[in-house]
Amino acid sequence: MRITALIAASAAALALAACQPAATDKAEDAAADATAAADTAADAAATADAAATDPPAAVGETAG
Repeated sequence: MRITALIAASAAALALAACQPAATDKAEDAAADATAAADTAADAAATADAAATDPPAAVGETAG
């Protein structure tokens, strides 16, 4: 009975270890997505700030 429990525990440990890299990859992908979203939000904020400061320049119009 002990050997069966040991084999079952070993199989479970191997299954968990096999799943770890996939979880790490997903976390890294999520972090990259969050970084990209933060960059996009910063660009949008800068554009909104520029539009509030100088509306004609924000739409590409030149003075004169």
